[in-house]
Amino acid sequence: MEEFVDDETTTYCSTCNCHFPVPKSPEIVQQEVKEAQKELKVETKEMSQQVRKKTSVPDQRLSSQAVGLICVVTISSIFTVVVACDVCRLFHYLLHRKDESLLTK
Repeated sequence: MEEFVDDETTTYCSTCNCHFPVPKSPEIVQQEVKEAQKELKVETKEMSQQVRKKTSVPDQRLSSQAVGLICVVTISSIFTVVVACDVCRLFHYLLHRKDESLLTK
């Protein structure tokens, strides 16, 4: 009758001294899976794709600079028109309010 001797990873046959792998326990398998996951985990914040996504690159082409300038002028013009209209209405209100106060006295 054959007798088997176990060490942690391999079982040896006592008669012929051959060895074959021992089936691992579920705890050992879980531990090895966790270790493999730790080794294989990639920090997505450090990947070059994520870094490039957040980095602005200067563009020296004349066409891109012209488009940028047109956008700045357009947005500034709209803002200036809105503010100018409000300032005109404020002056108009202040001038008429002063005239009305003189009439009521």
